[in-house]
Amino acid sequence: MIISVTGNGVTILEPDNFTRFHIATMIAREGLSTVLRTSGFGTVDPDGTAVLDIDVVESAGRSVSDDPTWDTGWSTMIAYARSKEWVTADGRGVRAHVEYESSTDETP
Repeated sequence: MIISVTGNGVTILEPDNFTRFHIATMIAREGLSTVLRTSGFGTVDPDGTAVLDIDVVESAGRSVSDDPTWDTGWSTMIAYARSKEWVTADGRGVRAHVEYESSTDETP
């Protein structure tokens, strides 16, 4: 699952891919933090790692998937994240690394 973040909001890409989990964005950290916070998806830690609201990501992912086994895949992915201590102590957030992409627009 890839969480795409732009200045326009958050989109779930590859909702059925539970072997990848990260944020893809072309906006700077401050903008990313603002979009995540205002959309209810989460926050960005001072170290640059995103902490996403598990319930919000789950709801968004489920809403764009038509895979009948989605719940099983999601549960397995979150269980793996817990085993790696990527889930917050309160169990409400999951850490996601951020991949900053460069723009492919070569217009001067």
